[in-house]
Amino acid sequence: MTRKPDANKFIVHRSSLKVRRFIVSVLCLVHCAGVFAQLNTDRITAIGRNALYFDDYVLSIQYFNQVIKIKPYIAEPYLLRAIAKIQLSDYQGALKDLNLTIERNPFNPGAYYTRGYVERLLHDYTAAENDFTEALVYSPENKTYLLLRADVRSEMEHYDEAIADLDLLLRKDAKDANIHFEKGVILLHQKDTLSAKGCFQKTTEIDAYNSSNWSALGMVNLLLGNEDEALVDLTKAISLGSRWAGDYVNRSILYHRRNNFRGALADLDQAVQLDPNDAQTYFNRGLLRQEVGDNNRAETDLRKAGELAPDKYPAFILDAIIARKPIDEKLMRAQAESYQPPKRDYRKEFSARTAQNQSVNPDEEKYTSEARGSIQHRQTDVVNEPNIALTYYGQPQTLRRTNYYHYAVQQYNRLNILSAPLHFTTQEIPLTADMVNRHFEQINILTAQIDNYEGRYSFSQSKETAQNGAALYLNRAIEFALVQDYTSAMDDCTKAILLDPTLVFAHFLRANWRYKQIEYQRATGDVENAAKYEMDFEIMLRDYDYVTSHLPDFSFAYYNKANMLCRQKDFQAAISHYDMAIAADNEFAEAYFNRGLTYIYTNEIDKGIDDLSRAGELGIYQAYNLITRFK
Repeated sequence: MTRKPDANKFIVHRSSLKVRRFIVSVLCLVHCAGVFAQLNTDRITAIGRNALYFDDYVLSIQYFNQVIKIKPYIAEPYLLRAIAKIQLSDYQGALKDLNLTIERNPFNPGAYYTRGYVERLLHDYTAAENDFTEALVYSPENKTYLLLRADVRSEMEHYDEAIADLDLLLRKDAKDANIHFEKGVILLHQKDTLSAKGCFQKTTEIDAYNSSNWSALGMVNLLLGNEDEALVDLTKAISLGSRWAGDYVNRSILYHRRNNFRGALADLDQAVQLDPNDAQTYFNRGLLRQEVGDNNRAETDLRKAGELAPDKYPAFILDAIIARKPIDEKLMRAQAESYQPPKRDYRKEFSARTAQNQSVNPDEEKYTSEARGSIQHRQTDVVNEPNIALTYYGQPQTLRRTNYYHYAVQQYNRLNILSAPLHFTTQEIPLTADMVNRHFEQINILTAQIDNYEGRYSFSQSKETAQNGAALYLNRAIEFALVQDYTSAMDDCTKAILLDPTLVFAHFLRANWRYKQIEYQRATGDVENAAKYEMDFEIMLRDYDYVTSHLPDFSFAYYNKANMLCRQKDFQAAISHYDMAIAADNEFAEAYFNRGLTYIYTNEIDKGIDDLSRAGELGIYQAYNLITRFK
């Protein structure tokens, strides 16, 4: 079925598309639920939504708290605060807020959906089913609600009802591979393996480039005894970048039956690398190594299996296997009577969203685990690298050789005017509660200083005085941006630029903030009209152009503009701007990566692979998986 969210992974993978879709789906419903009468609560709520969308959950809660204090009788801020709490794994706190939401507005399907989502995380499937059903009363065509209700019904072993939900979806969209996949999983629960095969076969016809579809089909063919078909399917899944150790284990079994011991051992080695805590894999590799005469390493593997699963592989069995002696049948019978084999979880084996994307914490092991070994086999999303941001905070990119530096910014940092030095990064970090409080305090301090400045000076003043005023406005603009108030940030940035035209890099900051505002508005449908959107987009591009016209070696402005042009599907213009970014910095890893994807999208495969190869060489190791897939 759909991914069973693990509480830790749900937060770690903050940038994952699935989490972002959950937030956006609810934000869209919330945005349409009603409007406040007072402008101040509208503004606070809008800033809070921005913070929520850009993963600043602690910050967003502070904004929603303010709205609740002003208008405790309105449902919207409770729902938004609940969403933020979900991202922080505060499920009980989220449930309290959702109950308050529904008390204030019992007709909002998004509130029932979100509460059902939390109840599903907490394994309260009966309550979750009731809430998804209630959500469907108000939004009967909603695909997400039906899928999640099918999921919890399957968990409750109400398989016929779950299949009924999926069949309803398939009548509306017979070409949705995910729904066929989910149905196949439920059919396996019902032990209807042949029908499940039909579902998984359908997924490979609809989406032939998804490794998990071939993985599932291969497993079913293995269960049905169709070994030749299973070998083809599993090999296809692996060639498409499968990260599920089970694919390699299963193929190793098939290789062994064909006396291909070298292939079987290679697959088991890869399986151990992908899942180093699976006892069965060590046990299988130990037996195979013993079979080919590698007795020392066989003993190491068998001992490891015993350490990981002493109930399944007790010492007396392993000792007998290692010594090649008969196993004590009396002890074996006693072991068998005490050992309860776990119920087979087909959901874990077949879930396209869990089995092949498990086991790594990107915050802790990004460069120690994911970047080691046969990284070309590790599934990578085909998406552009993000914009380059200029901010106080960012995660280091230890492998990449991109020069995250420009002298204009460095010179301004040396003046010690700002609250902290500015840095270029592709990975901004969310704020903690302490950081949020510090930035709000800093805004208050700067506001007092600006009020004093505006009381003493007008825009007709000496150059030095104007530059001092510009520094105050720019400083506050950055503080506003950090707390996701992009409207105020852009207003202050504009005042800084008017006072001090030498602040060329401030145009880069303003363009980045405008893009974030546009991105949020597009994602939530909060765009008043197409003309306003086009105008905002054009202003953003002009700011990037202003930077490069005055600082021709400012590679990040070319790069960010190229990303924007890609979003507008103006691919040739985008390639031209990636060219200029690379001309300004010939080790700009992200520019090579994105230009490579753009070339591939426009069917210039060889050029694209060359660029991806260069990006991999410069430290974006995910490029190697894409090279394997596209070549």
